[in-house]
Amino acid sequence: MCNQKNLPLYLWNAGWGCFKQVKCDLEHQVSFSHIKLSSLQLGDESIISVLNCLSNCNLDGIFILENLSFLTGNITSNENLFNKIIFQIINIYYDLASSRQSKYLIILTIDNVELPQSLSSLIPALSLELPNPEEVAELIKVLLPKFLGELSCNCDIAAIVNAASGLTAVEIRLGLTIAFNSCKQLNINSVASHLLDYKINRFRALNLNFVTQPNLPDFGGLDLLKKYLENVKQDFSPEARTANIPLPKGCLLVGPPGTGKTLAAQVSAKILGFPLVSVDTAAVMSGGAIYLKKLLERVEACAPVVLYFDEFDKLFTASDESGEAIGSRQILGTLLTWLQDKISAVFAIATLNRLDALPPELTRVVAVIDSSN
Repeated sequence: MCNQKNLPLYLWNAGWGCFKQVKCDLEHQVSFSHIKLSSLQLGDESIISVLNCLSNCNLDGIFILENLSFLTGNITSNENLFNKIIFQIINIYYDLASSRQSKYLIILTIDNVELPQSLSSLIPALSLELPNPEEVAELIKVLLPKFLGELSCNCDIAAIVNAASGLTAVEIRLGLTIAFNSCKQLNINSVASHLLDYKINRFRALNLNFVTQPNLPDFGGLDLLKKYLENVKQDFSPEARTANIPLPKGCLLVGPPGTGKTLAAQVSAKILGFPLVSVDTAAVMSGGAIYLKKLLERVEACAPVVLYFDEFDKLFTASDESGEAIGSRQILGTLLTWLQDKISAVFAIATLNRLDALPPELTRVVAVIDSSN
């Protein structure tokens, strides 16, 4: 965009507390330089000073504000400051819309943050979607020759594509770099193994536990579950896809503690032959519906996969007095929409102690199995 419009690029983040000019050479090497322009000198490091600077400066350019902390939505501590920042951004929007200057403002946010409603109605939002398997394969074909040279031409990259699924393009580049630097012997299998280790660690940072294949013995009992899973496995088969049979949604495993619900979920993934992604329920409660949406995008990019929620009923036990019930309803709406509309090979399994703790809407879209029988 900067090259197309022949405009300078300026970046601010809270770590720097000032604007720096971003430059990129012909080899796509990025550098940051301090700005000595008086029109971009901040009164202090606060976001208020930054927005005042943008309002008053007459420079053409592209201005990026990176990961603003006020967008997290936690405004109870200083609501007046939050509102002031929002109104300042709205004023900047209208100033830019009516100005003839070549001046643009871009706000970068992290994955689990959305713009407040008052801003989202004005400012278009663009999200970087996770690459699909075809896009991952194309990216890897571009990156492999940089490490393997001509040896990459005849390589079967399926293992690397599988290991890279669920990662962003930036994460794939970084993961491949780490993988190649970690390999004692360069070959596709070792690179794929190290890249998979990187993905597991990356998912763990997102409160997701990725298990490629649960290494568990068979277990006695739960014959109803085993029979059900064999039918589910057939519904995921290529023949079922050719016949346009609907993809299975998932199941709820209900029973008191100690009845083997968690073990049953792990064995379910083994029977289906899918990786298992376990979700931290507490992280979903804390992150809310926004976090859950991003989580589901990650998981769908790894399909086929089993998505596992432990102690699922805790998501819906919030009280109205604490104000958390609103968040629970948003989580419920996100889950229901996803379960009803999903077209990916993701099988959701949730364990809970009491079925009556769940909203009845959920029990109508997934199978319910009593693990105590």
